[in-house]
Amino acid sequence: MTVALVIGCLAVAVIGYVLSLRDERWLGGLTATLGVVLLVLCVMLLWRIDGLQDALAAAPPPERLDELATARQDLAGARDECAELQQRFEREREARELAEERLIAEMMPPEPEPAAVEPPAQDEALPLPAADKPASTPPPSSDNYRERRLTTGGNEQVPVCVTRDAYEEFIQAAGRGDTHGAVNLTLAGLIFFVDNNTRVLMLDSTWGSQQVRILSGPQTGLSGWVPSEWVVK
Repeated sequence: MTVALVIGCLAVAVIGYVLSLRDERWLGGLTATLGVVLLVLCVMLLWRIDGLQDALAAAPPPERLDELATARQDLAGARDECAELQQRFEREREARELAEERLIAEMMPPEPEPAAVEPPAQDEALPLPAADKPASTPPPSSDNYRERRLTTGGNEQVPVCVTRDAYEEFIQAAGRGDTHGAVNLTLAGLIFFVDNNTRVLMLDSTWGSQQVRILSGPQTGLSGWVPSEWVVK
């Protein structure tokens, strides 16, 4: 088909040239011009057809197009899942920050409010200052020589580390002033708190630390590690 078109265009051009040689210049010139134009158009059409064939040859097969469509859908699903996971992470992060702030607020002792003092009447004598009430009364003594009481020397609750490793991390965090480190241990369930002067039983000891069993309060029966100086008679 392609060869026939080219031969036809060349034949028209040759006929026009022959007519121009036989004193038919006007008709021959018109015919020759028409043959050349048709030949040029035929060449351009053939070039365009070759380009389309190359494009069709480079195009992926229908099976590949189906695979690409499936992969595009999977990518869209993965993008939606990532967005959902990011939102969940943000919610968990906000909840963790709120829990840390609440725990820090609970660990910090409240500032005492100054009591209002009424001026005494002129006929009344000034009252003598009353003795300060102790923060908590020491528990009654026991016959077991291994029983002690747990105190930090203040009014705040006493932290108890569940494991020896948690105790080491707690001591390191306290030495660095890392409050968030202690908060993370508490959130992980590696530290619990007992009241000051809670009765305990000494179980084991290492250099600078004691393993104790809680004998009173809501945490009765639990065990953990504390500094040795917190365990007193």
